[in-house]
Amino acid sequence: MLSICWARWRIRPRRALAAGADAAECHKILGLALQNLGRTSEAETSFQNAIAIHASTSFSINLGNLYCGQGRLGDAIAQYGQALAQDPGHAGAHYNLGNAHRAKGDLIES
Repeated sequence: MLSICWARWRIRPRRALAAGADAAECHKILGLALQNLGRTSEAETSFQNAIAIHASTSFSINLGNLYCGQGRLGDAIAQYGQALAQDPGHAGAHYNLGNAHRAKGDLIES
């Protein structure tokens, strides 16, 4: 059932993009939907497209979370670093960065 709901959400951002909606936000929403459907390669592309249009803390965190879920901890750490460059006080980015370092075995960095 959840996959059906996410499949429907995947269609809406594409329609919104065609209608000229906020492209970066649409790419983020599409990326989240694709990620939840297990289509991680496509989700990665959508998150990267969102970041290319408008560098944003939340877009970098979304991409970092995707990488972390794939075990790509170095890439996740880099994205969380990008998020913190945008907003140095973002608690979620600090938390995710610490967890990624811990998962990688970098206990001093975590």
